[in-house]
Amino acid sequence: MSGPTHPTQPTQQPPWEQPPLWGQAPPPTPPRKKPAWYARPLFWIVTMISLLGLLMAAIIAVPSEKTPTSAPKATTAPQATNPPASEPPTSEPDVTEPPQASPQIMSVGETISIQQSADTSGFADPAEGSADITVTKVEAATREPVDYGSKPERGWFVIVHVKAVGTGGGMDVNSFDFYVKSPNGFKTEDSTYADYWGPVLESATLNDGEHISGTMVFDVPSRHGQIVYAPNLDGEPIGIWKF
Repeated sequence: MSGPTHPTQPTQQPPWEQPPLWGQAPPPTPPRKKPAWYARPLFWIVTMISLLGLLMAAIIAVPSEKTPTSAPKATTAPQATNPPASEPPTSEPDVTEPPQASPQIMSVGETISIQQSADTSGFADPAEGSADITVTKVEAATREPVDYGSKPERGWFVIVHVKAVGTGGGMDVNSFDFYVKSPNGFKTEDSTYADYWGPVLESATLNDGEHISGTMVFDVPSRHGQIVYAPNLDGEPIGIWKF
């Protein structure tokens, strides 16, 4: 005798596998499975950050050989100075010029002996020469010694008588080599061309035994002073006659 039979129940399908009925919403989508731990992005982000932290810690811990922790101060090492090598003596002459001698101070009537060196500049006669130069007399006047003669503009006419005698070679004598200096320092270079007191001193080159004489007239502010002989280009005086 067979037992009681139970009615067979239909197998129910999951709601996401059942076809939707007309007018009903589709069944919900089944939940996806979560990825494994190594497939999560957060895992890799945390891992990279940890690796970078370890790398930075290693760089800071190991000091660099090229960059010291404390830079030394820069100092200049003393350089050894080698003694200068001794130069062999040369045969060139010493070109050092001797110091200028002080001008010779004289009284009127005294003579000065002059030695003229050779001029190699090409502007003058290269010959050397010598001469004796004397201021023989000095006069003073307040008017030219003629009728209606002119008066000096500065107060006095000073008439200088000069004589020069060549003693060797060719010596140049020029009235422009003389000037008058007053006691207050006033300097008069230009002589007045006047022959009232005698022949005017002309320029000349005197050889041995040749001589020349003449007068120079200066318009000055004082009756007394100095007659200066300065034939050098640099204006240094050689002889001074006081009057």
